[in-house]
Amino acid sequence: LIQDAEFFPDDSDRSKLCYLILTSLMGPVDDSTRGPLFDVKDYGLDLKSANTLVSVTNADSGWHTDGAAKDKSYKTIGLQCLRPTHGTGGQFMLANAGNCLSSLQVKMPFFLLYELLRPLARDIMEKGKGRGVEESIE
Repeated sequence: LIQDAEFFPDDSDRSKLCYLILTSLMGPVDDSTRGPLFDVKDYGLDLKSANTLVSVTNADSGWHTDGAAKDKSYKTIGLQCLRPTHGTGGQFMLANAGNCLSSLQVKMPFFLLYELLRPLARDIMEKGKGRGVEESIE
């Protein structure tokens, strides 16, 4: 795990390239949806507009699962911070699903665990198959 690494603090393109090379050494990098790297930054777009992802606005996303898709399931998702936030926001929290399940299996009554483990409908937050930003913004 590389923590607080600033390979090239003034050159985000080279930093992204290093990150891409590092992650590709861990396994295949899927570039079929939005390319191999996707910038999470505020483009000043309205979240209520068609095909606008929360990750390209300044809206709070709350707890969510990165990489959740209707037709894909990823083993790993990588995140790289190029510009740390100043002030509020940008909190990053992880939860280990395997540890959570093990704990629930020990502590939770079986009938509740059954309800949690059966297939449920879920929200797909993205509208359409776009990049999440208007095509004119690159």
